[in-house]
Amino acid sequence: MGNLNLPFDWPRINQFQEWFTPETGKNYSVKVNGVESFYKGEALHNGIHLRMQKGDRLRIDVVELQD
Repeated sequence: MGNLNLPFDWPRINQFQEWFTPETGKNYSVKVNGVESFYKGEALHNGIHLRMQKGDRLRIDVVELQD
């Protein structure tokens, strides 16, 4: 892991992995590099398929949808 001499090395700049646990019965928007899809929490528990090649970068944004 990189340098953690705060305040210059802020943890939110990809120093730490961020874990997300979806809830059963809720709906979510998932954007992968800006492309939006919608999933139920149960589907996210099973995982989603992503295809990458060497050197690719992914930005994944998960947002719980309000009923």
